[in-house]
Amino acid sequence: MIVLKRISEKTVSTITKEGESSQKISTPRKKRVQEKKIILDDFDLCAVRNKIHEMYTVRKEVPTLGKLLAELKTDINFRGGRTTLWKIIRQI
Repeated sequence: MIVLKRISEKTVSTITKEGESSQKISTPRKKRVQEKKIILDDFDLCAVRNKIHEMYTVRKEVPTLGKLLAELKTDINFRGGRTTLWKIIRQI
C-alpha cells in the first residue's frame, strides 16, 4: 500500500495516465529567478536624475524617454532600452 501525502487525486491520475501512455515520465522543471540584467550604482542613478533636471531647467524642454535615452547612451554609456529606462525612472 502506497500512502501519498499532500498530493491531489488529479495529480496522481495525471501521472498514472502519463506513465501508461509513454515509457518516460517527465517532471516539472525548476523555476529560477531571473537576475536583473542592468544594475546601476548610485553614481549612475544620480547622473540620470541630473540629466532629467538639466533638461527641465537648463534647456527648458520636456524629457521624453526617447530623448533621455539618446543622451544617456552618449553620456554614461547606458546599455538598456526604453523599458529599462522607464523602470529606473520609476524607482528614483
